[in-house]
This record gives sequence, structure tokens and C-alpha cells, in this order.
Amino acid sequence: MTVIGLDLHKRYITACAMTEDGEIVAEQRRVVPDVAALAAFFVGLPAPLTVAMEATLYWAWLHDQLVARGITVLVAHAYQVKLLWRARAKTDPFDARKLAELARTRLLPTVWVAGPALRGQQKLLRGRAPRCRGAGHGERSRPVREGIRRSARSLRAVLQHLAQIPQKC
Repeated sequence: MTVIGLDLHKRYITACAMTEDGEIVAEQRRVVPDVAALAAFFVGLPAPLTVAMEATLYWAWLHDQLVARGITVLVAHAYQVKLLWRARAKTDPFDARKLAELARTRLLPTVWVAGPALRGQQKLLRGRAPRCRGAGHGERSRPVREGIRRSARSLRAVLQHLAQIPQKC
């Protein structure tokens, strides 16, 4: 089994591959952030492959592409990794090696990964939430106020209708 640590950035990826024994098999400092370039890095590595990467801004596309290719992907909690592995020198190759080492020893703090459909819904709700909040503490935005007014009007109408119905004793 080969464990691969990936340090993701917007313009490049740093990769480190090691065996179960901790021997570094391959290391590359700047891989183009493209699935084809990573596939070229993966060629010749002993199967099965396990990839470890931190949950940064650019992890989702790579996670989906690697899972579609049948590769096991572990997404790490970045802050917990930082707490586990304190280092004086923080370089990209060192970070990739650190992720591979933690995954190899099964100490990598992983996060739950939602499916692509659920991630889309979460993104939509996160984008909508600021529009529904008010400008200040305790204030409501216009759409929320109008929704409350509509609900109150319909409740009043139902209560008036119930008041008109004769009650039998």
C-alpha cells in the first residue's frame, strides 16, 4: 500500500508518496493542479493508493476526481493536524510528508465529506443566509419581515373563520 500526502494550493500541488514502512518512494515539489498531472505522478506507485490532504479551499474538486478513479481519499482537519504535528519549519514538501506520515500511522484526524449534491445545497444555503439576516443585531431583513407579516395575516384569517363557526354544547 502507498500513502500519498498532498499539500494543495491554487497554482500547484506538492506530493509525497511513502510505503507502509515509512520509506519515501516519490516526492515532487510542484505538480500542476490537474488530475492528468497527478495521474502521471501516481504511475508506478504500488497499489492500493491512499491519498491524504487537508480540507482547504481547493479540496473538493480533487476529492471527487480521485474517488471517481477508485482511489481512497482522506480529508484531514487542518487545525487538528497543526496541533498534532508542530514544526519549526513549515514548507510545502514537509507538509506533504507530514500528511502522508499521519495517514500511514492512522493518526490523521479526518473530517466527514458530504456528497457533491449535499455540498451544492450547503453552498446555496451559505450564500442565502447573509441576505436573510439583518444589518444589525436583532434586526431582520425585509424578506424575513414580510414572511412574518404574511404568516400573521393568514393566522388571523384562520382565527376569524374559527370564531364564526357556531359551537355546539
